[in-house]
Formats: sequence, C-alpha cells, structure tokens
Amino acid sequence: MAEEKLFGVPSAAPVLFGVPSTSRVPEDEYDPTEYEGVGQEFIEGVGSGLTKVVQGVAELGALGYDAVNGTDYASDVSEGFENFRNDLGIDPQGIAGAIGEVGAQFVLPGGLAVKGIQGLNAVAKAGKAGKFVASLGAAGLADAVTATSDTTTIGDFFEGGPTETTDLIGLEGEERALEGLLNKAKVGFEGAAGIVAAPFIVKGVTGAASAAATAAGQIPGATQAARAIQAGAQKVGGKLDEIESARALGLEQGPMKNAVAETLAVMRYRGILPESVAESRSLIPGLTEAEVQAADKLSNLLDKELDKLVTTANKKLEGATPFAKADAYNAVDKYLTLPDRKQADELLKLFPDEIIAPLTKMRSHLDELSTKILESDYLKKNDMMDPKTKKLLSETIRGNLGSYMRRRYRLFEDASYKPSDEVLQQATKGFKSDPVAVQEELSKIARSARDARTPQDLGLSDEFKLQGQVTDGQAEIARDAFLARHKGKIKGSKLKGTARVGEQRLRSDLFISRTNLKDYQKALLGEVKNPLENYVATVSDLSEFNAVDNYFGTIRSAAKASPDGIGKLFRETPAANGQPMTREQLADLADEGYVVLGSGRGSSKADKAIDEDIATSGWGSLHGFAVPERVYQDLTRTVIGDTGVIGNALRATYSGFLRVKGGTQYGKTILSPITQIRNVTTASAFAAAQGNVGKGANLWESVGLVFNNLKNLPPEKAAEEFKELQRLGIVNSQAELRELQELVAKGFGYTDDTAGEGFASVRKFGSKITDNPILGFVKKSGKKAESLYQAGDDIWKVYNYTFESNKLRNALSKMDPETQAKYIESKVGRPMDLDTYIREDAARIVRNTVPNYNLAPEAIKSLRRAPVGNFIAFPYEIMRTGVNTIARGIDELADANVEIQKIGLRRLTGALTTFSVLPAGVSSLAYATSGVTKEEMDAYQESLAAPWEKTARLVPTGRHEDGTPRYINYSYSNPYDMLERTVRSAIDKFEKGVRDDKNGAQIVSEAAFASLGELMSPFLQESIALGAFRDVLDPDAENPVMSSLGQFGRGGRTITGSKIYNAEDSAGDKVAKSFAHIADVLLPAIIPIDESGGKIEPSRFARGFINGLNLNETLGVSEKDRMGRERDLTQELARIFTGVSESESQATDSLKYKGYEFARARQDSSNIFNSIARRQNVTKDQLLDAYENANEARFRAFREFNRVVEAGRLFGLKNSDIRRSLKEAGVGGINEIMRGTYSPLDISSSVLDDMRRNKTIQELPRAEIRKTISQQRRRKLNEPAPSVQEVPLFGVPSQQPPQQEVPLFGVPSQQPLQQEGSIQVPAAPTRTAAVNPAILGDNPMDVARNMEIASLSRS
Repeated sequence: MAEEKLFGVPSAAPVLFGVPSTSRVPEDEYDPTEYEGVGQEFIEGVGSGLTKVVQGVAELGALGYDAVNGTDYASDVSEGFENFRNDLGIDPQGIAGAIGEVGAQFVLPGGLAVKGIQGLNAVAKAGKAGKFVASLGAAGLADAVTATSDTTTIGDFFEGGPTETTDLIGLEGEERALEGLLNKAKVGFEGAAGIVAAPFIVKGVTGAASAAATAAGQIPGATQAARAIQAGAQKVGGKLDEIESARALGLEQGPMKNAVAETLAVMRYRGILPESVAESRSLIPGLTEAEVQAADKLSNLLDKELDKLVTTANKKLEGATPFAKADAYNAVDKYLTLPDRKQADELLKLFPDEIIAPLTKMRSHLDELSTKILESDYLKKNDMMDPKTKKLLSETIRGNLGSYMRRRYRLFEDASYKPSDEVLQQATKGFKSDPVAVQEELSKIARSARDARTPQDLGLSDEFKLQGQVTDGQAEIARDAFLARHKGKIKGSKLKGTARVGEQRLRSDLFISRTNLKDYQKALLGEVKNPLENYVATVSDLSEFNAVDNYFGTIRSAAKASPDGIGKLFRETPAANGQPMTREQLADLADEGYVVLGSGRGSSKADKAIDEDIATSGWGSLHGFAVPERVYQDLTRTVIGDTGVIGNALRATYSGFLRVKGGTQYGKTILSPITQIRNVTTASAFAAAQGNVGKGANLWESVGLVFNNLKNLPPEKAAEEFKELQRLGIVNSQAELRELQELVAKGFGYTDDTAGEGFASVRKFGSKITDNPILGFVKKSGKKAESLYQAGDDIWKVYNYTFESNKLRNALSKMDPETQAKYIESKVGRPMDLDTYIREDAARIVRNTVPNYNLAPEAIKSLRRAPVGNFIAFPYEIMRTGVNTIARGIDELADANVEIQKIGLRRLTGALTTFSVLPAGVSSLAYATSGVTKEEMDAYQESLAAPWEKTARLVPTGRHEDGTPRYINYSYSNPYDMLERTVRSAIDKFEKGVRDDKNGAQIVSEAAFASLGELMSPFLQESIALGAFRDVLDPDAENPVMSSLGQFGRGGRTITGSKIYNAEDSAGDKVAKSFAHIADVLLPAIIPIDESGGKIEPSRFARGFINGLNLNETLGVSEKDRMGRERDLTQELARIFTGVSESESQATDSLKYKGYEFARARQDSSNIFNSIARRQNVTKDQLLDAYENANEARFRAFREFNRVVEAGRLFGLKNSDIRRSLKEAGVGGINEIMRGTYSPLDISSSVLDDMRRNKTIQELPRAEIRKTISQQRRRKLNEPAPSVQEVPLFGVPSQQPPQQEVPLFGVPSQQPLQQEGSIQVPAAPTRTAAVNPAILGDNPMDVARNMEIASLSRS
C-alpha cells in the first residue's frame, strides 16, 4: 500500500511546525514509561500550553530588562517554569500532547487576539484592508508574546530562511536578550502568516474562482463533469423507473426485471411507493411527537404546581381534613372534560393563578387539535349520514370531541395487571346493583357457541331476560365475563397464522365509538386516575389522527391532480365516494391486479372476512381507492396471530431473547458515559461531510436550542422552534436509539396493537407504566440518558439545518424575484414562497444526508429481529446518506445556477475530505509525532491486532513497555469508517495475495470476498447477547440438551480466546463463572464492575477511583487488575470526558490470543481429513485428496502464525517471552514454529481406530502419505503457498487452467466436458462432504471460505 501523506508531506516528517522542541521525542530516545494515555497527554498538553503562555509573557518582560541592563533573568524564568511543569508532572508526549500544547499556547491566544482586534470600532470602520492589517498584527503579536525560548519555526526545520531562529546557547546578557527578542519576532511573523494570511489566501483563491465561475455561468470543468455524470445517472435511472413502474402496476416484464425492482424496493424506505408519498409518511412520527412532547412538558409543569398547591393548602388547614392531590386531579379532569365552555371557565376561576396558566394552555392545546380533526381530509371527503344515529359523521365527532379525554386502563398497558381483592369485591357489588349490566353479560355468555352454559344455567329466561333479583353468583359471573371480554381485546382479533394490516391506520373509532363505562367497571379495568397522563395520551391520539390524515390526504390530492401519474397507483372507485360496488366491478379490478382499500381483501384490519365501512375504515380518505397488489404490500405490514401452543411458545421465547439483545446494546451505548460523549463528537462528521464548516451556522445556538428542549418548560420561542424541527422530521430520529427502543419495546413484534371499540391496547406516549421497561433497571434514569443521547444527535442536525438554510438563502437571494419564483417552481413543480421552499428543501437535505431511523427501509428494520447484528439501521443509514451526499453534490454542481454549483462543490469537497483525506491526514500526523512508523503499525495490524481491528484505522500515539504501539481506534470516532473499511479490506487482501504469490483470479476473488464481507459484517456479525451465550455454551456438557446447544458454543472462551472457565472445573463452577460472564455482558456500562476469568472485579474506572483516593486497603481492592494493569484516576476521567480510549493489548497478550486462533485453525484443517476418513464408504483416492487438502490448510495456518511470531520479534520480544506466551495459550509444536519450519499433519489414533471399526483401514494410502510427510517436512514457513485452486470471478474462469475449481457458496461451477466417442457428456458432479458447522467459523464470510476448502474433498 502506498505511503499515506498529509498535504504532500511524507508521513515520516519528524516535526510538527510550531511544536516546542520538548514535545518532539526522537525515536531512539523514546521513553514509553512517560506516555500516560491520549486523554491524559492531551490534558497535559493543554496545561503545558497554558503555562507557556504565562512563561512567554514573563520571558518577554525579562528579555526586555536583560537587553537594557545586561542581566540574564530570562534564563531563570525559563528554568523556573520548566521546573514548575516537572514538579506537577506535566510532560506532554505524542500527537495528543502536541495538539493540546499548540492549541493552548498559540491557536487560542492568536484567535482571541484576531477576534478582539476586529471587534474594535476603529478597526470595524477601517474597511477590509484595515481589518487585514489589524488582524495580521494581532495574530503575530500574540504568537510573539506567547512564544517561549524552546519554540521552533519552519525556518528551523529547513535550516535556513528569514525565520530560522538563533541558538541562544553560549550567549549571555544583552546579546542573548536581543537574539531572544528577535526569535520571538520570527515566531510572530510565522504565526501571523499561518493564522491570518492563510484564510485570506483561500478566500482570495475561491473569490477569483467564483468570479470566473459567475462570469462563465458555471464552475469550469467541474460543472461539465457533473452534468455528464448526471446525464448518465438519469439515463440509468429512467430505465429503472420504467422497471419499477411496471412492477408497481403488476405488468409482465420477466423475472429478471422484477428481481431488480424488488431489490431496489427492499433497500429503500419508500419501497415501490412514489417519493412524495413516502416523504409524507416519514413525517408522521415527527408531527405526532412534536405535539406529544409539548404536552408532556406542560403536564410536568402543572404537576409541580399542583404539588405546591397541595402542600400550601394543607399547611393552612391546620389539622382539618387534609387536601389530597387526588382532589386536585379530579378538579383538573373536570375542567378538561366539561363540554360546556362557560361552565369550564367558571370552574377555572377556582384555581390559583399559578395553575390557571398551564391549565388554560392544556385546554387550548386540546381544542386546537380537535379543530384540526373537524377540518381533516377524512371529514371533508366522508362527512355522510350515519344510518344508525341519523347524524353526519362530523356531528358525531364534534359531540364527542368537546369532552374527549382518553381514559387509560392498566389492563391494556400492564401485562401483569390483576385486580386486587378489594376491587373485585367492589365490582361484584357494582354488578349486583346493576341488573342491566348483569343481563347484558350473561346473555352474551348464553349466546356464545364456546360456552356450554344455557340461559337456565345462568338464571335467564329463553328470551335471555333476568328472572328475579341479581344473586351474588350471577354478579360474580358477570364480573368475570366483563373482565375476560376486555382482556380479549388486548389480543385483538382471533387471527390464525398471518395477515396484513394497514401500516398507518386512521383511528376514527376513537371519536365515533365511545364506550361509556360505570365507575365500578373502570375500577375493575384498572383506570389510571391521572388527568395529566390522560391529557398526554389524548394529545397522542389527536395528533396521530391528524398526522395520518395528512398522509392519506396528500396521496388523495396527488392522485386526483395527476391521474396519469400517481393516479395510476391510487385509482378512485365508486366506493371512494360512498357508493356500493358490484361483485363484477370488484372482480374486474381483481383481474387487473388491484385491491380496493376497505374491501374484505383490502381491509386495514387483520380480519379480511368483513368489509370496512367509512366510519370504521382505517384508510381514512383513501377508503374505496383501488391500488395494485404490490402497492398494497407497501401500505401494509405483516402481523402474526395464533400459531399454536408450540409456535406461540417459541415466538414468546425468541421475543424475550430479542429484548435481552436490545437491552444489552442499550446498556453498552445509551447508559455508557464514553459512548454518550462519542455520540456528540462523532456526529460532527455529518456536518463536515456536507461542507458545513465555517460561517453559516452557530453551533452554540444549536446546542442552546436542543438543551433548552430538555428542560421541563423551555422558553416559549425555543419550544416552538424545536416543535417545527420535529414536524419537519429533522430531530428525534437518532438511528441507534430508535432501533433499540423498538427492539426492547416490541421484541419479535408482528403484533396488531389496536383493540378497537374506542380502546387502544398499548400506550405509545405518556405512560409511567410502560415507558422504558428495559430489564427493570432503566425507568426514569434511562429516560434521561435517552434524552441526552438523542440531544447529542439533534445538536448537529439543527446545526446542519441552519447551515443548509443559510446556504440556500444566500444563493437564491442573488436572483431577482421573477427568476427566483421560476427557479423554485422548476424544482417543486408548483408555485411556493421563498421561506417555505428553503425550510422544506433544507429539511429534506438533512433527512437525506444525516442518518435518520425514520427513513430506514422495513427490510433493514426487520433485521433487528435477527439474533445477529448490532445496530442494523445505523450502517445502512451511513451507506444511504453517503450515497445521497455525493448525489446531491453532483446535482448541485450540475445546476444551471452558479451559486448552487458552489454549494455542490463545497459539499463534494467536504465529503471527500471527511470520507478519506481527513482520516489519512490524522494517520500521517500521528506517524510524524508518535515515534511509530507506518510499517510498524501495518505489521502490528496484520499480525497482532484483534479481528475487529484488522481493517480499522489505528492511529498510533506512542508505545507500550514492550515496544508494541499504543494507539486509538479512529474508526470509533469516524461514523463513515465502514466506507473506508470496505476499501481497505480489499486492498489488504490484494496485497496479501500478491505477497503469497497467488494467481490473479484468486487474488481478485479473495479481495472481492473480503470487501463484500466487510460491507456485510455489521449486519451479520454476532450480537453482543448472542456472543455472550456462545462464549459459555459447552459442547462437552453432560446434559444432552446443553451438549447439543454447545455445538454452537465456544466452550468457555471468548471469541478472542480469553478463558471464562476451565474444562476441568466442576459443573457448579462452570455455571457460576458462566453466569458472571453473561451478567457482565448484559449489565450496562455505567455499572462499575467487570468480569474476568469468570470472576467479578471493579471496572477500570472504579479501580482508578479507588486508587486515586487510596482506598485499596479499606475496600480490599488491589491497585492492578488480573492482567496486571494499574488504573489512574486522572487517566480514567480523561477517558470518560474525551470519549477517547487507547489500546491496552501488548504483544505478549496478542501472541496469546493469536495462539488460540492458531489452535482453532489447526484443528479445523485436521477436520478436513478426519471428516472424510470416518466415512464408511471412503476410497483411497478420497483419503489422499483429503490429506493433501488438509495439509495445505494446515500449512497456511502455520505460515500465518509464523508471521505473528515474526511480528512479535519485530517489536523486540525475546524468544523466551514468545515461548512463554505460546505455552500459556496451549500451542503445540513451538520449536518448529520458532525455527520457521513446517510440521505436517499426523493422523490421530482415534481416526485410525474409527477406520478400523468401519473396516476402511485398508484404503489408507500409507506410502503416499509417508511420501507427502517427507516432502512437507522440508517446507519453510516463509515460502509462499502454492496456488491449489483458482476461483472464477463472477463465473468467468481466467485463462490459467486451475488445478481444481472451487464452488462459490457451495454452488458448483460449470463442469468440464469429457470426450466419450463422438458424444460429449458432462463429468459427474462432485458432492460436498458434510462438515460440522462448529468448525466453519463465526462469520458467514469465513464459513463460505472454509466451505470452499472442505468442498475440495470428493465423496
């Protein structure tokens, strides 16, 4: 791989300009014991820089005095400050220390000086030239003042030029002072050029380019290239649109085109739906949450005021009957539900002023949302007479809305709810005094075909009338039947198997079908008597109705406006206008492949046997429209009903596992302080990738807006601004958080959560019963952690939105009003005012270029239900937004407006920098300052790094005691890292193939496999929870069930080889250690305990805290952990507050872990022969082929491990250290490995015994095997492996004849033809040997490659 460079400077450059010489440690003088971790070194760098600012000022004064009086006080000042830093232990090392020191000593003072001088009135009036001169002087003066005697310049690096400083050694008195002052001036000159001149040069260059571009009407070269790319993309896109349209309409176009259309649909949020429809759907969560969040904050404020009111009232009562909060709640509930507004206003006067304000806002909020329902598209289109009530739908809804308040019941929210004995007794009394209710319940039982009791058994007449007074028995039967009937509503319809329901459904039944329950019936269902929570729940209902209605209304309007466009997908039928359709009409539409929404087959509910009417249809204003079958699929989702006892049990068990999976990921991210910090810092890359750096938005204003929103009652203006951002779908869409919330809340999912009859079976918002039930430990603290995690994402989305808005406004403001109007209409297809266009387009840009869970396709969201993969949505969103960023930049660059072209060029530059230039620059800077070369880092990464770091970008920061590089994994800080990893994995595999002297087809094929594997790894890698269970499952367990499960386990070792329990441990010890390991994995990162070797010990931060406060003896905790690592409190605090964590693995540790991997690889290679040898019909040829293939696989394993050993030697490990590590790892054949010679495969005695039992021992080709062994013993491990086979790439064999062709993914390639007389017949296909899945590896891509090796053995 070519050496990476930063701005053309080779990575081997030994200095960082402007860094004091004490921060540069030559490689031969590098002292690893001084390095204290990147966070600590950065803090020390900042501290050193700040002290040097004071030192620079003091030296300036001393030099001036020395120059006049001939003294040498400046030397004393320098020495004093140096001693001061030494006494405090401030000795910054490496790149982190250099950055911190330079930033504090020069960048900060210089920037403040420039900003301060530009803020002066005199300078402000001096014009641009005056500002330039003043800024130049301020920056230079600041650097000159803060420079110290050890500061070096660019002139020093080149050993010449006007800024080369004078060496002060040997000079004294006045001469030394004058040269010292001159050195400061030279530093100031360079500082002025660096801080002030560079931005003006850049501005001048871009200004000249902009002027040329404006004159030419385009950006020369770039615009033409962008238009060429755009034209090609549009040509391909047009063909794809035709294929997609044909698929949506169900037209015949062949399986290949259908497959293309389906692939595109699966990988997009919109599926097969038009973009405008999908965009409207994606805004539903934001429109709903904007109202719900406002209601939640308002209710929290009122709740606090009610607490104060109750406390104050009880103090004044002085021993009288206390005023309970329930009384206040009842008064609030009455005010919010009184249909007569005058009566409500009279009641309001009884409240104190502090209560009136929020209470009035709550009532106004409900009225505002209710008014929107009365103005909804649903009512405008469907306001017809209800045959039952003889009223218009709007009249019925208006009558219910005036007093509508969602009544919530624990029965529908808490799966474990069970009425208390007292409630049951009160319900019995209630039913006994209510014969009408008893008769209703008993008659339903008597009419039920599922209940064998007759009317007489229940005390009813043949006409189902009560006979006599209600008895206690009848009251209890009625009570139990009422409770059971409402429990049945939780389960929804009695669906068997699967069905499809509307993904979005309009809940008009909540306002049309009102269930009037008696007080005792409400108590029996567990009424939640909290009007504030009910208010939030009501706002949720109303706002969701309005959002879904807006979605359906948008589709209906678009279909009517464009009958030949979207109207083909949404066809208006007579049923859409309330007219019945004949069977013939429905049959004709069905023949065309259409489904009528609301008809039996097109019902929004699971029960397809019943047609919906306009009052109960979930399709709102789309009721009666006909859509193609494929479109119906994208408008609906799958639900699963009763699948039998076993099916239901398996689903419940798997759903529980998925909740554990989600809870584990939640604990390691949302509840991890370090991840919280990373979430904020890494999201800055989303702004950088769009070129949103510099003037255009104020980050601190974004921070203020987001964190104001976290308050219980943010300022009104800020609250309204944030509400608008929610409506636009910009905020509250953090991909990882939303995925975890859904996984924990829904588990396996596929349930229909609507109960019907005016009830909802689960709460979505506002319920303290259901909010955050994450393994019992989240609740309120979990909610706060979620809010902080979401806020970290929202800050940068708000920043990006502001920046994009300003870019658009600046570009469009340069047009005259007429041109501006034409431009906007050309973009959106209709007239639109400037502010609306900017708001909507900026929001669209942010939604499409910054990860947004609401825009992940259903296929990706469904993958969260798989046992593998961590945070499925985020890597997909990185790919989606990365592609969209490039596409948007090209479109802008190809735009007719030159100002928009500039935005595109800026966006593409930002993307290129963030995706590739910046990571490479960080690495180059690290190589120049850390004392670690790129070659050393590459050697470590290839041979000693953990599997997940093979293709990561590791940035060196120094060295460990054994010489191994210290580093930070930059991939954790770069959200676009997976794009780079995909390329790096292919390059690394290509280089390895060349080094191993493989043929061209093999190299290309393996590079392609590596790249594909890296791309798919986020979706296929083990989840955290699954990995923990696999670690402890034992294939040798005595219990048959556990032994069967153990075949997929790792037998007490982690994936890196760390030991959890020993094979010799008792069953009890194994269980205890396994439990400790699983608990450590499942518990959130914030809990200060870790597990190591099956034992619990303090976490690294807890140990650092204990060490820092010297509590070791008191608490009985050693200073070092089981790996011998001592924790320092300062370093641990730095790690938490920076989010940056350095590597801890040293070469000896890596050798041990690689030894475990080698042992597995060696066993896997043996199994290639063993699995064939144990067959009862094995032949001599098969055994010889299997032995040769096993030997080649074994040689590759030995050769790879030999490279690991050589890498250890490269970093200075002694042979004795290497032997000890290999012995601890249980590696056999150490002598051969150390000598670099190969030890060929010996056939085990157990295999020979099996062959004797199978009577196949005579087939063993002993002579040939002995000959092979004799030849193999002479092989050296540093020789390249021979090309055993060639893998065809994309099914096209290369020109070189392969020794044996390998099937990809187990699919045989085309077999060669054999001659038999004059007839050509295909050769008999080979059969792949059955291979134990346990030996194929963990990653699906590894499985595929190992299957190739196994398939070489013919049956």
